Amino acid sequence: MAYPTSDGIHVRDLATQVESVLQQGRGGYNLVWSPDGNRIAFVGATADGVYVVGMDGSSRRQLTDQAYASVIGWSPDSAQIYVVIPFTGGSAWKVRAIDAATGEWRELFTIENGTAKFLSPALSPDGQWLAYRGADNSSLYLVRLDGSDEYLLMTGVGQVVWSRSGWMGVALLGETASELGALLVQPESCRGYLLPSVHGYLQALYVP
Repeated sequence: MAYPTSDGIHVRDLATQVESVLQQGRGGYNLVWSPDGNRIAFVGATADGVYVVGMDGSSRRQLTDQAYASVIGWSPDSAQIYVVIPFTGGSAWKVRAIDAATGEWRELFTIENGTAKFLSPALSPDGQWLAYRGADNSSLYLVRLDGSDEYLLMTGVGQVVWSRSGWMGVALLGETASELGALLVQPESCRGYLLPSVHGYLQALYVP
């Protein structure tokens, strides 16, 4: 388990309860584990760009220097990190693939209809689909990483996370965190299940 604090990024082994601190004195947010569990991509504490760091605290690298970028996720083989970067004053977002080893990057496509507030981008575990919030700050869209097959999935969305099995967890909009509902969605079949006893923000999702 990894979590940020004011003194750095903490990593705890849930089996042994041994805890270590990465990035001591430099926290961050939007933490995303690599699928192989060896690295973490994150946004710097001052929103000054996207970074990656190894589990032993080594190999720290700044991948972008644009403010308010977000981490989408990793490729299934842990070789690439996908990020979004605000473009033209936040009215559009550039989707970029970055080589985790070399830092070399390439533009994939531009999201033209994303929200300027909090895009909440999330990559499916198979690396095929990107979920994001639309310009109305409510709609949830899915699009392939080459920019094709974009479609509206649902509205009333505040936040999105994926499980490794391909299910999507959706935090529904509410006035306060205690009013946020939660929904399980299977995008391929459009099946959805309301979780009436779950409220608040979603950080992770496990569905066997």
